[in-house]
Formats: sequence, structure tokens, C-alpha cells
Amino acid sequence: MFSEGIFTPHALLDERSIDILSAATQRCSGTVRPSDILHAAIDSGDQGVLSVLSLTLAEGAQPRHLLETIAVYNPGSRDGQHFDFDGRRERFAAETLAALDRFAAEFAEDRDRLRPVCLELLVACVLDHPDPGDRQFLRILDAPAAARALRDQVRVSVEPPPPLLDDTGRLRSEEFSADAWAVLEQAAERAGELGYDRLLPPHCFLALLGETEGLTERLVRLQIPPQLGLAKVAEMLSGAFRLSQHGKDAPPLHRDGLGEPLLALLRRAQRAAAVWGAEQVDTPQLLDALLEDPPPRLASVFQTDPLRVDLARMRELLAQSVREARTAGPREVAFRLPAGSPPAEDLTWVARTQGIPPARHLERYFDALGRALHRTTDNHVLITGPAGVGSTTLLRELARRAAAGELPFLRRKRLLRVDCRDVPDTESGAKLARIIAHVAGRTDLIVCLDGLGALLRGPGDTHHVLALRSALKERRIHLVGVLSDQEYDDLLAADHVLRELTTRIPMTEPDRNSARDMVRQVADALETEFAAGIDDRVVDRAVVMSSDFILNQRLPLAAVKVLRRACEDLDYRRTQRGETESGAAPAPGSGAASGSGAAPGSGAGSGAAPGSGAGSGAAPGSPHIVRGYFGGPHVRYILE
Repeated sequence: MFSEGIFTPHALLDERSIDILSAATQRCSGTVRPSDILHAAIDSGDQGVLSVLSLTLAEGAQPRHLLETIAVYNPGSRDGQHFDFDGRRERFAAETLAALDRFAAEFAEDRDRLRPVCLELLVACVLDHPDPGDRQFLRILDAPAAARALRDQVRVSVEPPPPLLDDTGRLRSEEFSADAWAVLEQAAERAGELGYDRLLPPHCFLALLGETEGLTERLVRLQIPPQLGLAKVAEMLSGAFRLSQHGKDAPPLHRDGLGEPLLALLRRAQRAAAVWGAEQVDTPQLLDALLEDPPPRLASVFQTDPLRVDLARMRELLAQSVREARTAGPREVAFRLPAGSPPAEDLTWVARTQGIPPARHLERYFDALGRALHRTTDNHVLITGPAGVGSTTLLRELARRAAAGELPFLRRKRLLRVDCRDVPDTESGAKLARIIAHVAGRTDLIVCLDGLGALLRGPGDTHHVLALRSALKERRIHLVGVLSDQEYDDLLAADHVLRELTTRIPMTEPDRNSARDMVRQVADALETEFAAGIDDRVVDRAVVMSSDFILNQRLPLAAVKVLRRACEDLDYRRTQRGETESGAAPAPGSGAASGSGAAPGSGAGSGAAPGSGAGSGAAPGSPHIVRGYFGGPHVRYILE
């Protein structure tokens, strides 16, 4: 910055920074202070700097308030009347010299890559070195946060952002929030309606304007004449960009359907999201990227009669709206399948909004599961095993770990569980096709088809394996399928191509000790749900009896169902028949009630007449209700 002790900003070869530093030296009175450089940067109206500073101002404050404040405690020279700056180091305040030396050192590390964001780096260094007047008077600005945000902008500009397109050319939906993705889908529809083969920035603005009670609608309303409604604005914009009265099919969100101006807009939105501290591009970043470099025709329509909308002012209002809403977390929206599809549950949405308790004794499956899903090709999974061993719990635990960041490569993925177990064979083909068509454009979705066997079986001896295999090969769906061992052997084992596309993860029934621990976890939740204590002996009896007598389901689900039925029956007796805990005694021969360990119906250790309540192990009013109730004919009823 200094050559032979003289200040030489022209060596930066960056016009933006040279103009700011020259303006700061002309403004100073006596010595150049950090606030002189900050004042010059704000007064220049540079949007790269103003957009960041606006986000770190106090609520209700605007950049012009910074100018007014600096003018009070550091008035500077008026119109350069007392300008006698000679460029020597002595003409700079100590804090300014420290900022310039820091800037020079960082800029020298990679001049060519840093030159486009030279001004952002300079202002960040200035904000890192305030003088006493700055600390005292610039309290409406969070200077450390502004410096961090400017450095983020430098980092994002220097480091390549995540790719927008995957290796097949599809737009990567995991880079966008649910609202932003919906806007892009709607923009494609508008592009087709207006006769375009490719999606362009004006179509994106029309889609943003079409959001019900959206941010763009609110910002446009603030500037348009009162007699004009939003419908009229949308009509004027559509007329300005219409190519044909005959619509076309919506262009795909794919390399072939995305114009280069739109891809540039999305890259700017990615940078804005990083600077604003957002993990994904949301609708405010889409609007900010569009206003940063608006298409000339769009700007012309807005700036002429009858609209007379100031797009620069709109961007200022956008920054203010984002600043006011920055404490609110991102809006979570559950993914939904179209009407007529099997029941579906967005497990990622559940994990983020309601929470999923950690599952026990499933760790042995996660290494193989994580390896398979992490692959860039052939990354589909088939989970096989008998009913009840915990395949659904495994899916929920996968969603929990992904949402919690324990599996970093899945942090931006969304797991959708679809219950296909009850799909009739006459409807299976149509439902499979509907699911695949609806998720084909989403690269962030992992579709978990629970009951895949039912979805693959057609009427008679037909099946839909070829349709599934085609979708997997073309990567129209990222699949985790759940089916029984028998269904795998009957439908998929002989298809060598499909086996190469998938990784099979066989699940087995847990041992009894593990099953007890897993059922105990569910029992704790049942205690809260039914306001009843469940003794460990009851859990043990449920595991043992369901393992010995329930043959069509395996542990732990079989034992969980036994426990839940007992709790529901007890709840009915208490709430509908008015019985107290003391009246909920076991029938004769209930070993679980007496604690003798005898099998139901053996009579060992009971010694009580029917309905006497003796041997229940719980005094009237005791919370350990199920201990005195579980067993006897109630369990026998469940097993039968």
C-alpha cells in the first residue's frame, strides 16, 4: 500500500478500491481514520458492501444512518476545501495503518483471485480495527459480525461453491429450501406458458411474485401505485416477456432446460446464502440475486410508467426484511406425495420438528448402510428381514442421524418413508409409476419404500421389477427398499443387473437381552402415554412370551404390541368402567402379577380368588398399574 513511504492505492489495480481510498483521503481532516474509509465505502453506494452492512445493522437502522453518525463525530473536510494530503504514513491514524497493513498482507497471498473482492476485504480489515470514536458512536452496527460477513463473501467468491448440477445435468435440489425449489418449479411452468424452451431470470421473478403472501409480493406492494394490484403487475410482466400465445411444456430443471443467465443467478444466490449464514438457497436469496443484476427488460418495465419501481430501493428493503427475520429459523415443510399415492411420512421433517428418540442396538447395520448410500453410483439399498425386527425403526434412526449431522453427507438429504405394505396388486404398477414420476426431479430425496414387495407384485404372476430397475439405472429415484427375505428371493434375487444397482442389508431378530432393552425404551414412552408404571418384570414377560408364542412376528415389535395392548386394555378399564388400580387384579394363575415367574394359567404363586386383587403387587393408587394387571387372560387374549 506504501511505496517508499508514500500511499499508492493505484497499485491495487482494482477500480472500486482505488475510488474508495481516494475518496477517504480527500475527506479526511488531519489524519485518515477508519471511519473515513467506511464513510467513503457507504457513500459510494457499492451494493457488495451495502448488502452486507444492511444485515448487521440494528433493527430499523439503515446505511445512511451510519453516514449521518460518522459526519457527527468525524466531520472531515468539506468538499476538500482543506485538502492537503501528501500520502505519508504519518497522515494515517494508527488504527488505519494497522487495517491497511493487515489488508496488504492478506491481499498479497493471492492477488489475482482476491482482486474481484478487494473492496470487501478492505472494509472487513477496517471494521476489525476501529478507533475509540468508532467504538463509542457506531453502536448501531455490529462491526465484528459485519467483518465476518464480508470475509464470508470473500471466501465464497474465492472458493468454488457446491455444484448446481449433478453429473447427469439435473439441478441439485438439496441446494435449495423447500420454498425456493417450489419457486423454481413454478418458474418452469411460467416459462412454458410464455412459450420458452429454457428457464430465465424473469420467469423466476414471476414465480416469486406469485408466492401467496410472499416477501416479493410485499416488497412490490410498497412501491407500486395504490390503484394497481399485483395481478395487473403480473399481467404487465407476462406481456413484456411472452413469446407466443401457444404455451409449451415446462422446461425441465436440467442443464437442457436452464438458460445460462438463470444459472448465473443461482450461483449469485448461492453466494448470498453463504454470506447470510444460510445452509440452503431460500427465496430471499433468489430475489437478492435477481435484484443484484436485473435483466434489462425487467428493469425497464419496473422503472417506467405506470409502475415506477426503484429496484435498488427494493433491494434495500429486502435486506431490512431479512435482518428483521434473521432470528427466525428456516421454515420446515414436509414433502408430500400426490393424491392417490400410498401413505407417506417425511422422516426428516419429523426429526427436525418433533424429534426422534435414538434407537438402541442398531449400530451394527450403519456401517454397511452408510457406505452404500455414500456411493455416487449404484447407491440404492434393500433392507431385508422378517416382520418385526426393526426395519422401520432403522429408517427412523437413519433420518434422526442425518438431521442431527451425525452423517454429514446426508445432512441436506430428506428421507421419505412410503408405507406400501397394503397396496393391492391391481394398483401396484400405477402407484409405483406415480411415486417415481413425482420424485424424479429431486436429488435431495431418499425414498424409503416400506413394503417394496407389495409394490412390485402385479396381478397374477406379473411384476414391476423392470420398471423399478429402469428408474434406478436412470437415477430417477434414490431408493431404500424394505421387504422380506422371501420377497427378495422371489422377485429380485435372480435379477443380476438390479443386484448390481443395490446393496442388500439383511436384518435379523435381536437376541433376548437386546430385545429387552429395546422394549424397555418403548415401555418408558408407554408409561408417559398411559400414566402407568411398567415394571421390568412385565417387559421381560412380554419379550419371553411373544418370542415363544407369537410366530408371525419377531422381536422387538411382537413384544411392543403385547405391551401396548395390555396398556390400552387397562386404560379402558380405568377410564370407561371406572375401575381403580386395586380392582385391576390379575386373573387366577397370573404369574406376572405375583412375581413368581410362572407361566400364565399355571396358577403358581397366585393364591388369590378371581377379582380379589390379592397378589397384585400394587396398593390402591399406585402408579405401577401394569405390574398388577399384565398377564392371565389378557395376555392369553392377545396371543390367541
